[in-house]
Amino acid sequence: MRTILTALAALMLFATPVVAASDPPVQSAEVVFWKSISSSTDADDFVAYLERYPHGVFAPLARNKLKRMGVVILVPKAPPKPQPAVVPSKPVANNGSIEGVYRATTPCGSKVKLEVIRKRAEGWFDTGGLRGKFSGNISPKGHFSLGVLAPWGAVGTLSGSLGRAVLEGDHFAVPCHVFQPFSFTKVE
Repeated sequence: MRTILTALAALMLFATPVVAASDPPVQSAEVVFWKSISSSTDADDFVAYLERYPHGVFAPLARNKLKRMGVVILVPKAPPKPQPAVVPSKPVANNGSIEGVYRATTPCGSKVKLEVIRKRAEGWFDTGGLRGKFSGNISPKGHFSLGVLAPWGAVGTLSGSLGRAVLEGDHFAVPCHVFQPFSFTKVE
C-alpha cells in the first residue's frame, strides 16, 4: 500500500502544471480606477470616473450604478472623429510675382510671346512674314519698354504693360496702319 501511495504522490507531482514566474500583468490607469470604485456605494466615485473617462470601457456600468442610486447623468456626445487635413491640390501662392509665359495677338493680327523671368522679359513677334525678337527689363508691376530687333536691325519697340501694350515701329504698319493697344494672357 505504501508503494501505491508513493506512486500516486509522484504522479500528482508530475501532473501539476509548472507556472513560470513572471511580472504581474500591467493594468491601465482606467482599470485600476474602476477596480478601486466598483464596489463603492458613493455616487461621487462614479461621477468622478465618468468625468475622467466619459467614453471609457466601464462608462455604461458607471451610469447604470448611478441610475440605481437615483443620480441621472447625461451621456456626453462621442468625441469627434479626426478628419483628414484638407490639402490643396496646388500650393496657393499669391506673392505678386509676374513671372511666367504670356501670349497676345495684336489688333493687326501679329502674334506676340513674352516670357518673364525675375526682372527680365524676352520674347518674339510675328507679323505674318516679319519676325523679330525683343528683350529687356520689366518692372515688378509688369511695365516695360523693350527694343524690337529683326534680323536686319532695330525696327521698333514693345512698350506698356502686361495689361496694355503697344507694338510700334515703321515696319509694323504694313498689316495695320493704326497702332492699337492689346493685352497679354498668361499661359504658363
